[in-house]
Amino acid sequence: MIKLIKFTLIGAIGLFFAACGDNNPKGATEKFYSSVLSGNVDDFKQYSTKEVQDGYRYLCSYVVQNDKDFSKCLKDDIAGNFFTKFKIVDVKEDGSTSASVVVELYTKDNDIKKEEVRVEKFAEQWKVAIK
Repeated sequence: MIKLIKFTLIGAIGLFFAACGDNNPKGATEKFYSSVLSGNVDDFKQYSTKEVQDGYRYLCSYVVQNDKDFSKCLKDDIAGNFFTKFKIVDVKEDGSTSASVVVELYTKDNDIKKEEVRVEKFAEQWKVAIK
Protein backbone atom coordinates (compact mmCIF):
# COMPACT_ATOMS: atom_id res chain seq x y z
CA MET A 1 0.00 0.00 0.00
CA ILE A 2 2.80 2.42 0.90
CA LYS A 3 4.55 1.60 -2.39
CA LEU A 4 1.36 2.47 -4.29
CA ILE A 5 1.07 5.81 -2.48
CA LYS A 6 4.75 6.62 -3.16
CA PHE A 7 4.38 5.67 -6.82
CA THR A 8 1.26 7.83 -7.19
CA LEU A 9 2.90 10.76 -5.45
CA ILE A 10 6.05 10.52 -7.60
CA GLY A 11 3.89 10.34 -10.74
CA ALA A 12 1.88 13.41 -9.71
CA ILE A 13 5.06 15.39 -9.00
CA GLY A 14 6.49 14.35 -12.37
CA LEU A 15 3.37 15.51 -14.19
CA PHE A 16 3.45 18.82 -12.32
CA PHE A 17 7.04 19.52 -13.35
CA ALA A 18 6.40 18.40 -16.93
CA ALA A 19 3.47 20.84 -17.17
CA CYS A 20 5.60 23.67 -15.77
CA GLY A 21 8.56 22.98 -18.06
CA ASP A 22 9.50 24.41 -21.40
CA ASN A 23 7.26 22.17 -23.52
CA ASN A 24 4.63 24.86 -23.99
CA PRO A 25 4.56 28.02 -26.14
CA LYS A 26 5.80 30.33 -23.39
CA GLY A 27 8.57 28.00 -22.25
CA ALA A 28 9.80 27.33 -25.79
CA THR A 29 9.86 31.06 -26.57
CA GLU A 30 11.78 31.79 -23.36
CA LYS A 31 14.30 29.05 -24.18
CA PHE A 32 14.66 30.37 -27.74
CA TYR A 33 15.39 33.97 -26.71
CA SER A 34 17.64 32.82 -23.87
CA SER A 35 19.61 30.70 -26.34
CA VAL A 36 20.15 33.73 -28.58
CA LEU A 37 21.30 35.85 -25.61
CA SER A 38 23.70 33.18 -24.37
CA GLY A 39 24.76 31.84 -27.77
CA ASN A 40 23.56 28.35 -26.88
CA VAL A 41 23.37 26.73 -30.33
CA ASP A 42 21.94 23.43 -29.06
CA ASP A 43 18.96 25.12 -27.38
CA PHE A 44 18.57 27.46 -30.36
CA LYS A 45 18.22 24.42 -32.65
CA GLN A 46 15.91 22.61 -30.23
CA TYR A 47 13.48 25.52 -29.85
CA SER A 48 13.35 26.85 -33.43
CA THR A 49 12.22 25.50 -36.78
CA LYS A 50 14.62 24.86 -39.64
CA GLU A 51 13.36 28.02 -41.38
CA VAL A 52 14.18 30.18 -38.35
CA GLN A 53 17.59 28.54 -38.05
CA ASP A 54 18.29 29.17 -41.75
CA GLY A 55 17.22 32.82 -41.41
CA TYR A 56 19.50 33.44 -38.46
CA ARG A 57 22.38 31.59 -40.16
CA TYR A 58 21.87 33.85 -43.18
CA LEU A 59 22.16 36.92 -40.93
CA CYS A 60 25.43 35.49 -39.63
CA SER A 61 26.65 34.07 -42.94
CA TYR A 62 29.59 36.45 -43.20
CA VAL A 63 31.24 34.95 -40.10
CA VAL A 64 29.81 31.45 -39.63
CA GLN A 65 32.06 28.51 -40.38
CA ASN A 66 30.87 26.25 -37.53
CA ASP A 67 28.66 26.16 -34.42
CA LYS A 68 31.27 28.04 -32.36
CA ASP A 69 31.13 30.94 -34.85
CA PHE A 70 27.34 30.76 -34.93
CA SER A 71 27.21 30.90 -31.12
CA LYS A 72 29.35 34.03 -31.12
CA CYS A 73 27.18 35.62 -33.82
CA LEU A 74 23.94 34.86 -31.93
CA LYS A 75 25.28 36.31 -28.71
CA ASP A 76 27.38 39.22 -29.92
CA ASP A 77 25.87 40.29 -33.22
CA ILE A 78 22.18 39.41 -33.06
CA ALA A 79 21.41 39.74 -29.36
CA GLY A 80 24.13 42.37 -28.90
CA ASN A 81 22.62 44.61 -31.55
CA PHE A 82 18.91 43.91 -31.14
CA PHE A 83 18.14 43.16 -27.48
CA THR A 84 19.77 42.77 -24.08
CA LYS A 85 16.84 41.15 -22.29
CA PHE A 86 13.29 40.06 -23.01
CA LYS A 87 9.97 39.47 -21.33
CA ILE A 88 7.03 37.29 -22.43
CA VAL A 89 3.92 39.46 -22.06
CA ASP A 90 1.15 37.43 -23.71
CA VAL A 91 0.44 33.95 -25.04
CA LYS A 92 -2.57 33.07 -27.21
CA GLU A 93 -2.90 29.43 -28.14
CA ASP A 94 -4.56 28.74 -31.48
CA GLY A 95 -5.63 25.16 -30.92
CA SER A 96 -3.29 22.44 -29.71
CA THR A 97 -0.44 22.94 -32.20
CA SER A 98 0.13 26.67 -32.65
CA ALA A 99 0.28 29.85 -30.63
CA SER A 100 1.17 33.53 -30.82
CA VAL A 101 3.53 34.85 -28.18
CA VAL A 102 4.11 38.56 -27.60
CA VAL A 103 7.63 39.36 -26.46
CA GLU A 104 9.02 42.66 -25.24
CA LEU A 105 12.61 43.12 -26.37
CA TYR A 106 14.68 45.58 -24.37
CA THR A 107 17.44 47.26 -26.39
CA LYS A 108 20.74 48.53 -25.08
CA ASP A 109 19.30 52.06 -25.48
CA ASN A 110 16.50 51.08 -23.06
CA ASP A 111 13.88 51.10 -25.80
CA ILE A 112 11.20 48.43 -25.65
CA LYS A 113 10.07 46.77 -28.86
CA LYS A 114 7.16 44.35 -28.98
CA GLU A 115 7.41 41.38 -31.28
CA GLU A 116 4.76 38.78 -31.97
CA VAL A 117 6.27 35.33 -32.42
CA ARG A 118 4.60 32.29 -33.96
CA VAL A 119 5.21 29.08 -32.01
CA GLU A 120 4.22 25.70 -33.41
CA LYS A 121 4.21 22.17 -32.06
CA PHE A 122 6.17 19.59 -34.07
CA ALA A 123 6.33 16.00 -32.82
CA GLU A 124 5.36 17.05 -29.28
CA GLN A 125 8.00 19.84 -29.18
CA TRP A 126 7.11 23.55 -29.30
CA LYS A 127 9.35 25.63 -31.58
CA VAL A 128 9.58 29.27 -32.63
CA ALA A 129 8.51 29.48 -36.29
CA ILE A 130 8.41 32.11 -39.02
CA LYS A 131 5.05 33.86 -39.35
